[in-house]
Amino acid sequence: MLNLHSLFIDFETASDVDLAKHGVKKYVESPFFEPVCVSCCSLDTGEIESWRMTDDITCHDWLAARQPRRIIAQNAGFELRVLDRLGLGHWLDECEVFDTSSASARMDTGASQADMTKVWGVAEKLKEGKDLIKNWLCGIKIIPDSALADIVTYCEQDVRGMVELMPWLGPRGSFDSAEYKCHTRINRRGLCVDLDLVDFITRESRRVLGDLKDIWTDQACMITHVGNGNPGSVVCRRAVSVALGGTGLESWGAKSKDFDDAPAELLAIVRDYNDLAGAAFKKLDTLRDRISDDGRLYDAYVYNGQRTGRFSSRGVQMHNLPKPTDGYKYDEICHFIDHREEYPTSKRKGRAYLDLLKSCIRGAFIAPAGRSLVVGDFSQIEVRLQALLTDEDWMLDVFYSGGDIYRAAASKMFDTPFDAVTSEQRQLGKASTLALGYGSGVAGLVRAGYPIPDGAAKVLYCEDGSRRTASGYILSDRVDLDDDELLSPTEKLQSDVNIWRKNRPGTCSAWRALDSAAMACIDTGRRQDVELSKNCMVAMTREGAPVGNILHVTFATCGIQVHLCWPGVRVKDAEVVDKKTGDIRTQRRMTYNSGLKKGLSFWGGTIFENICQSLAARCLQILIASCDAAGLEPIGHVHDELLLECDEGDAERVADMMRDFMRLKPFGDLLKGDVWTGKRYGKN
Repeated sequence: MLNLHSLFIDFETASDVDLAKHGVKKYVESPFFEPVCVSCCSLDTGEIESWRMTDDITCHDWLAARQPRRIIAQNAGFELRVLDRLGLGHWLDECEVFDTSSASARMDTGASQADMTKVWGVAEKLKEGKDLIKNWLCGIKIIPDSALADIVTYCEQDVRGMVELMPWLGPRGSFDSAEYKCHTRINRRGLCVDLDLVDFITRESRRVLGDLKDIWTDQACMITHVGNGNPGSVVCRRAVSVALGGTGLESWGAKSKDFDDAPAELLAIVRDYNDLAGAAFKKLDTLRDRISDDGRLYDAYVYNGQRTGRFSSRGVQMHNLPKPTDGYKYDEICHFIDHREEYPTSKRKGRAYLDLLKSCIRGAFIAPAGRSLVVGDFSQIEVRLQALLTDEDWMLDVFYSGGDIYRAAASKMFDTPFDAVTSEQRQLGKASTLALGYGSGVAGLVRAGYPIPDGAAKVLYCEDGSRRTASGYILSDRVDLDDDELLSPTEKLQSDVNIWRKNRPGTCSAWRALDSAAMACIDTGRRQDVELSKNCMVAMTREGAPVGNILHVTFATCGIQVHLCWPGVRVKDAEVVDKKTGDIRTQRRMTYNSGLKKGLSFWGGTIFENICQSLAARCLQILIASCDAAGLEPIGHVHDELLLECDEGDAERVADMMRDFMRLKPFGDLLKGDVWTGKRYGKN
């Protein structure tokens, strides 16, 4: 037996199950699954070796003779599933694991091997690979010797690419084998799914969407006969837009901003059109395809799926599950689910019913009989970390005292006593707190749901010298107006942005300090140190690499250190048009490359956002590791929430343990963890 230190490994396999549609577990566990070839390269020898399905020795025996101490693979979750099927699952316990895809995602140099090898300029993935897989590895087919030879060549090229990537990804990819194994255990426990509920929501949503499509068609035909009222017709939608005062050139996508200033009637029909897409319900088809015979969804999560270390998901996209519509509480949703067949027929129609069905999607993830879910949520974690990293003392006082940060923000914003803040003002305080922490302005407020003031408002001068609009908005000194000048809706929103920034001086200073330091580091190549606060030190360095200069940002706070990087960074002069005067001026801007996308802009606010998100990701990972080490059973996570499964009679004890773990010692009493138990997943 060869005792190898590190083994690069790549499988090519065949199965009658569609991997992309049904997921790796169902693909590998099919009785018609078989390995076609496997290529390996050991750092000990540097040679690439391959096993073929036509060899006299079995794949298991060939691999078992190479006992590694570390496994290196692209999308290692697949290779580990195959090893498990081959009877080598113990390698997961015995070996370290390194996933080149996760490491590259953390460096923002792509996650697919095709992208990674192009970005880094190493042995590129063979273009013929897609045709080989399509022609010979999808389904059960007899593979001729010539095709098998081509498949082996393709497999060996993938290994060669990993070998050439490793010197760059290994020391820089922020990859932790122990965390990855913990993440793998989450994927292998899986989430139990209520298939009856999935079928009910699918059936009802399709019926209601069909009715809404007919209504939309009738409305469109009353406006114009062009396109026969077909919502799928671009010609029809253009004609509707023009007839209702639009340009006809707008994008009708759900996230499009082209209709922000459109007439109300046009906005309404555009909203109705976007409801027809039913995007939230389409993931139910994916969920049904990927559920295993035991009723569980496996392999849903991707470790280090984003540059910040935030997890991502595949297939069902657990991190994009629709949130319950405002007004629907957890108990109400559960009651509807349990008594759905009794719901009045007269109410089973329209957008309101669709919103109710959408709010039930999270409830399709359940605890099986005799078991319970325990869900822990880091409440307002990014806002709390913003306050910690920038020494915003008034915010820290609110958090440490258990106060309401959104009410406190509204109190400052509207110069109103804390106890006198209305629910509407609190909502504005919440929207501004969530929208503006990373440097956004008016556009960020609007995206966060901040109401756009109607019309213009005359400026009022108060006895204390402050200036307000008639609706109560306080104007900062940065808004220069004459006595009789009216304030436009945009200017009213900008005044709120200015007030917010006045109340968050530490945060604004952090943006500027990070921006200046990053620009100086990229320009000169010299290390830059930034003391964001007494709680956070940031170091920036520049490194030359095949992807261009890399900006490395390392920060430490409360004993936790995190590393971020921006590849392909440059500082360039850009022409900017002044929105007020129309004058063109030159402004220095930083850009970076994200995978194959080049020239993306970033600045100090972006860096601060990534720092906060990366630290939040570390907090979640620490919680996952603590629960896993204590013998609890993490089964999933959504943003800052962690889901555990336990015996029903043990739920309260497990909930108490999770509450204790969520009081992360490095942060004292700053972080708050909300924990609840139930049979269905949801926000309780």
